[in-house]
Formats: sequence, C-alpha cells, structure tokens
Amino acid sequence: MANFSRLIESAKAAPRSQEISGYWCNVQMSLGGFAPEYLNIGVVFYEPSLGVQYKLVQNFDRLQCLFGGSFNTENCLFLGSLIEQQLARAVNIQSIELPSGSVRLTVPAPFSGSNISNILTWLFNNTVTLGKDHEQSKRPVR
Repeated sequence: MANFSRLIESAKAAPRSQEISGYWCNVQMSLGGFAPEYLNIGVVFYEPSLGVQYKLVQNFDRLQCLFGGSFNTENCLFLGSLIEQQLARAVNIQSIELPSGSVRLTVPAPFSGSNISNILTWLFNNTVTLGKDHEQSKRPVR
C-alpha cells in the first residue's frame, strides 16, 4: 500500500488557490428588422461576495457595415447606458431587469478564474465579436 503522507503534507503546505467561481451569461441585443437575430454585446459575471460584474460594448460603429446608413449608433449607445444602469443595480443575475424587449440574457453557466478582471476580459474577448480590439483582430499577412 502506498504511503501518501508526504504528498498530503505538501498539499497542506501549498498556498491555496484564490480562484473565483460564479456564474456568467451574455447580454444580447436584437437590432430589429425581420430576422430575429441577437448579437452579443456584453458579459455578466456573478459571485456572491463580488456581486454582479459586467463588461459591455462601448462602440457600436462596427454595425454600420451591416446596416449602412439606416443604422443609428446613438440609439444603441442610449440602450447600452440603460442596460449598464440596470446591471449596476442588480444584486444577482436573476434580479437583472432589462430595459427593453430587444435585450436578453443567455442562460447562466458556471465559470471560474484567477480574478474578476481576467474573467470578464476572457469572456468578453471570446464571446463578444463586436468588442474585439481592432489591433487584436488583425492577422499577419503571409
């Protein structure tokens, strides 16, 4: 039989992970029209000791290429500010009151990471296409 006492002692002596675990979801917005399409415009992360944390798209100019001159970015910015106000008031994901029927949250899912900044940045960069930095989206030419 193996003696695990040294392994157990070294595990007890090792620093404990300060990993944050909670639930996340995307904030999605429908841009109207005939197709019921929703675009991810942000992420929400909830952990009881931290409350509701979020990151939203701050610039909707990229949608001009999809809709041309018929698209009004000012309306999206206004709706984005209303969403941000509601997220700031929320005590958990279930308490979020969205300001419009054209905005919804995806189903919350578990997620964890080393700190809240890393969590929000990773989720945002990997799920919000409109939010990618212009510099990050450039690919090297071969």
